[in-house]
Amino acid sequence: MCLAIPMKIVSMLPGGRGVVSCDDNSADNSADDAGGTTCEVDLSLTPGVQPGDYVIVHAGLAIETLDREEADARLALFAAWGAAQRAESGESGGSEESGESRESGEPDT
Repeated sequence: MCLAIPMKIVSMLPGGRGVVSCDDNSADNSADDAGGTTCEVDLSLTPGVQPGDYVIVHAGLAIETLDREEADARLALFAAWGAAQRAESGESGGSEESGESRESGEPDT
């Protein structure tokens, strides 16, 4: 399955490209924070966007613009979906029963 993720435009580049924040853009973790993860995307399908605008990015291409409230709402849906998936699988973030170390990412031995 492929997902299109809300991201905040951080800066514009030549050739219809831009840099977006790849971190959680919710109000408690602003994309303006220094040191966040960024990635370059094609903005050619979203003409007129500027730094600070929010876009939906799929496969490196911004395909839709949206406001901050809608971006936060969609990110909240992703968070709820992830929590539901973890609850359904019995995962709690770290599982001593499985023998897997979530911190190290090493599989059971």
